[in-house]
Amino acid sequence: MLLAFHNAFAESRLEGNGMDFMLPLLTRRLQEKFCHFVDGGAGIGHTGQGYLRVLESCLDERNKDGARISCYEPLEENFVEMSKRLDDPYRYMLRKLAVSSANTTMKFVVPHRQTADNGAWGRGTSYNGFIDDGSNQSNYETVEVQAVRLEDDLVTTPDFVKLDLQGGELEAIRGLGGMLPDVKVLYIETQLMNNESACQYLAENGFVVLFDKFQFGLLSNTGQVPIKQLDELGICIDRMYLPNGSGMPLVIFGYLDKGRELFDGYSFSQEAKGVLKKIGIEYFQTDAICINTRFSNDIFPVLHSVI
Repeated sequence: MLLAFHNAFAESRLEGNGMDFMLPLLTRRLQEKFCHFVDGGAGIGHTGQGYLRVLESCLDERNKDGARISCYEPLEENFVEMSKRLDDPYRYMLRKLAVSSANTTMKFVVPHRQTADNGAWGRGTSYNGFIDDGSNQSNYETVEVQAVRLEDDLVTTPDFVKLDLQGGELEAIRGLGGMLPDVKVLYIETQLMNNESACQYLAENGFVVLFDKFQFGLLSNTGQVPIKQLDELGICIDRMYLPNGSGMPLVIFGYLDKGRELFDGYSFSQEAKGVLKKIGIEYFQTDAICINTRFSNDIFPVLHSVI
């Protein structure tokens, strides 16, 4: 199924990302059983806006009253921007919190306000907050944020959970606790160059894990992109994002046209990592669509209609 998903991109049957196609289809099929979404790492609210458009366009009128989106964003500047966009207290629950495996405080690293204000990063740090691992650089600063377990903060189990937490996905999944077996679909960011275990954890807990399109960035001093070498690995490029500020990497988007041979579990094998690092690739990430097999009779027919 993983290879079939990649082939759907390779044959131009899918554009954008797989969840863009699946979310409306699942909402139309499951209706009131698929109308509570969680947006973990909600940034400045763009994703939350998109989720509401899906719910409003795909739910039958009789089910629209149950539509809810719970949005979690711990960074002050992001939360302010998000609150302006998601100004509908009936549909949105906005929480200025990080999500993790414990109700506690934690340290986040964000670009310095001086750096962020120069126009390169835009208003709000959005995707640039990440957990402090002790390697803070001079152009970043550390802030303390409050974290919460989703199981303790949510009144009802969500149907769909999106987690874009720059490495904190596994702890957030653990924070779902007893709710996890009843979550139908998770959409999580995963770093293929690191030994992250969120995908492995979900696979061991009854989820089918599919990799979506990927993106990767090269070091700013990399002089060239060896397209032929990438092609030999089965890495296909469909677009590039050119840097708009000094020190920002060239970001490349694409898909994989090979199956599991590049992977050791749910990250690249040591051999593949070595080749990619020699090329000058700084990071390599994808989003994983994680489907709860308890609901396979409802969800897998939708997936097959996509791929």
